[in-house]
Amino acid sequence: MTIQQTVSVLTARSILEGIDAVTIDQLPTVWQKIASGEAEVGHPDLEFLVALAQLFLSKATDGSPEIFEQGFDCQSLFQKGAWDTLEF
Repeated sequence: MTIQQTVSVLTARSILEGIDAVTIDQLPTVWQKIASGEAEVGHPDLEFLVALAQLFLSKATDGSPEIFEQGFDCQSLFQKGAWDTLEF
């Protein structure tokens, strides 16, 4: 009997599954350029990188319980920090 292990592969589609993610046009301009192929980056999977940016900004701005504990009063500061992080 052979047992095969299943390895989950992260894809742009899988990391955004079930997430009400920001759209590409809601990302900083540099990420819109990456998404359209206008900006060169050192990674072969632009769709995956953009999906990570979408996930990051979505989670940083939607009050996600994974990030914001009840009573956390610095959400707006974190939201600005997330935007600033994505603008490079």
